[in-house]
Amino acid sequence: MAEIRNADEKISALREEIDAIDRQIFDLLVARFTCAHEIGVAKKANGYAITDLNRENVLIDRAVAQTGFDRGFIENFYAVIIARSKEQQ
Repeated sequence: MAEIRNADEKISALREEIDAIDRQIFDLLVARFTCAHEIGVAKKANGYAITDLNRENVLIDRAVAQTGFDRGFIENFYAVIIARSKEQQ
C-alpha cells in the first residue's frame, strides 16, 4: 500500500510540474504572438509579404538542431504556431 501511495504522490507532483510548465508555455506563446502582431504591422507598413519561407525553415532547422526532436514533429509543432502568427500579422 505504501508503494501505491508513493507512486500516487510522485505522479501528482509530476503533474503539478507539467501544469506549471504548461502555464509558462502559454505565457511565452502570448508574448510570441504579440511580437508577431508587431512584425505584421511593420511588414504591412513597408509592403512586405506576410509569409517568409526562408525564416520558417531557419526556425525549423534551429529547433531540430537544438532539441534533437524528429523533424516531422518540429514541422507539425511550428505549423500551428506559424499559422497563428500569420493570423496575428
